[in-house]
Amino acid sequence: MGPDAVVTAELIAAAVRAENRGEALRAFLDYSDWLALAGRAERVILSYAAPGPTASRAWNAALAAVSDYWLNKSNLPRSDRMMDSARSLASPEAPHLGDLDLAPDRDEVPNEFLRRNVLIERTTLASV
Repeated sequence: MGPDAVVTAELIAAAVRAENRGEALRAFLDYSDWLALAGRAERVILSYAAPGPTASRAWNAALAAVSDYWLNKSNLPRSDRMMDSARSLASPEAPHLGDLDLAPDRDEVPNEFLRRNVLIERTTLASV
C-alpha cells in the first residue's frame, strides 16, 4: 500500500517549505495514484486519518479534494473532515502551476475540486 493522507501531507509540507512545487505535486500525484489503484477498503484506509497542515491552504484543500474524488468514484463514505470549509479556498487556485503555466480548463476540473476552488484537471489525476 502507498502513502496515506497523513504521510502525503508531511511530504507536501516539506516540499512547500523548500519552495519545491514539483516535489509537492509529485507527492500529491503519488497519493492520487495509490488511491486510483486501491480497492474499496484500501481507499478508505489511505484517506481515513486526518492529515496535518501542509503549510499551504491550497494543498490542504487539494488533499481533501483528491480523497473525496477517489472515494466518490466508488460511492464510499467520506469523513466530515473532507467536507470541512477550512479545506476550501476563498478564490480559485491551481497550487501545482507556476506563473508561466497555462490556466486549467474549468470544464476539466472534477466537481470535488471545484467545490473547494482547487483547479486541478481530471487528466492530471490520471498519471497512473
